[in-house]
Amino acid sequence: MNVPVGRDTALSYRLFPQMSDGDLDYDATNVSVDLAFTDGTYLSDLGATDSHGFALTPQGQGAAKILYVNQWNNVVSRIGSVAAGKTVDRVLLDYDSPAARRSSAAGWTT
Repeated sequence: MNVPVGRDTALSYRLFPQMSDGDLDYDATNVSVDLAFTDGTYLSDLGATDSHGFALTPQGQGAAKILYVNQWNNVVSRIGSVAAGKTVDRVLLDYDSPAARRSSAAGWTT
C-alpha cells in the first residue's frame, strides 16, 4: 500500500460482526482492523485505542462491549499518536476469541 502515517492520521472503518446461530457469547465482537507497517511492526502492538479509549485489538474490542452484532459499527482511531512516521504496508482483519469455535463468527468490513 505504501501509505505514510502522519501525526494527525486517523483510521476509520466499519465492521459487521455476525453472530452465528445459537451463539450467545458474542465472540464475533472480538475483531478489529490491524495495520502491518513496512518496518515489520503492527498497529495492534503499538497501544492504539479507538475513539472511546478502548484497545484497538480483537481482545480489547470484545472486552469493551461496544461493538454490536448483526449491524454495522463505525470504528475510529487516531493512529498518528502511536504510529507517526511509519508507512502502512497491509490492512488486516484480525479476529481472536479464545472461547470461540472455529465457525462461531463471520463478518464484513468496509
